[in-house]
Amino acid sequence: MSVYAAGDDFQTAHGTQGATPKYLIDFKKHFPSKGFALSLLGVNFRSQPGIIFSAHSLILGIPAVSTLAPASAAHGKDNSPVEVFDLTAQTFMSLFDKHYAAGENILILAANPEDYRQSEPFVNVVVERDKSENPGNRQVRVRAAQRSKGLEADTVFILGDFVAASSTWAKNQIFMRARTVETDDQSPFDVIQQNELYRLAHIGITRARLKCYWLLSKESADVAHRLKASTRISGVTGSFLDHR
Repeated sequence: MSVYAAGDDFQTAHGTQGATPKYLIDFKKHFPSKGFALSLLGVNFRSQPGIIFSAHSLILGIPAVSTLAPASAAHGKDNSPVEVFDLTAQTFMSLFDKHYAAGENILILAANPEDYRQSEPFVNVVVERDKSENPGNRQVRVRAAQRSKGLEADTVFILGDFVAASSTWAKNQIFMRARTVETDDQSPFDVIQQNELYRLAHIGITRARLKCYWLLSKESADVAHRLKASTRISGVTGSFLDHR
């Protein structure tokens, strides 16, 4: 008999439900055998180098994630990292029109329901426009970012931040006893939640082949305490172009 496992430790989600990539990362330890072979895919055949650099900067330091970003097989003219803007109708429409006019296919990803409700009026405008002008070959798709695995587009717009509320004392105690993540932090569930947000942002960004924009709404007082993926935007020099 043989056991075969495949996966991407950069994109493992559902950690808040107990999922962990440790069986991939430490496969040989958990499934000892006389014969063992490890094959690593070290090339990204979709995204430009700048996009890969931005996405990887979000997940650096997360337990059970490789420190090596895959090399890009793409060689386009624009290798700039992900660009960050304020989430406004004017900004979105200006950026959208440029790429839509160039004939690129566009993927719009909603990072959270609250920010998407703010964006829905102008997103509906571009969707209806695409529906009218390209009935047989649509250029625009809209998805929840959490359901974007496997998708790709020339240009990706991420609308809003990846957010989560701080957990309860009970959840942290349960995950501490379960040792789902190796950490000395007394709030392991919160650590897992925060890492999950970085992974989700990584997934959304790497859907892009040529260009990715991340549009963030201005933070209000009632959400200031929430966990957010955008906290790492300024963490690595040159990893994002922040126009805010």
